Amino acid sequence: MEKFLADESEDFRIVTHLREDGYEIEAIVEINPSISDEEVLALANKVKRNGRNEPTRYFVYLGR
Repeated sequence: MEKFLADESEDFRIVTHLREDGYEIEAIVEINPSISDEEVLALANKVKRNGRNEPTRYFVYLGR
């Protein structure tokens, strides 16, 4: 199953719902709020997660 990293702009209800459905998702708001977009992407690449950013309304594949 895919692993996801939710940007802090993501509606946290989505994070909760995905977790309830069994997805492995971490939220920036729980890890390190207010980090830059560059730091979010670096973290996603480091922990091998796909990024989720609410304003774009789609999942971004970050490659491995």
